[in-house]
Amino acid sequence: MAVHGIRPEHVANAPRWEGIWHEVAGLLEGATVVAHNASFDMGVLRSTLASHGFGHPTFQYFCSVSMAKKVWPGFPKYDLKTLCFRNGIPLVHHRAGNDAEATARLVLRASGTQRFPDMTSFLLNTGVKVGAFYAGGHRTPGGKITSVMAVR
Repeated sequence: MAVHGIRPEHVANAPRWEGIWHEVAGLLEGATVVAHNASFDMGVLRSTLASHGFGHPTFQYFCSVSMAKKVWPGFPKYDLKTLCFRNGIPLVHHRAGNDAEATARLVLRASGTQRFPDMTSFLLNTGVKVGAFYAGGHRTPGGKITSVMAVR
């Protein structure tokens, strides 16, 4: 609550994970996903899917921290707040929608430093490692493959 300001009464009537997962999976399927400090977010997603016995959608992902280090080497810090400040991107930190929008703007700013026809070309040309989720497993951006074990 101290970080994001969300209190129990704010989510008391919110749908549970089971009720929204299929919609979320549809958004992820076949997509390229970015997250700031992606290893944390993808770890939470893997654990949550495993605890509910849900399979993985197929998508690739990359970390905007790793991307920023490739595009803007030598910065003393690569946290979202600092990168947004350095790039003139507004941020209301630790608010999910605003953090996501700011991360997307960082990626657009970084990819705009050179001309690339698409995100895949940008990631390949800058050397940003890409991880993936797929039916039955997960590959980290470093290439480590893990498999999913059904919980139920």
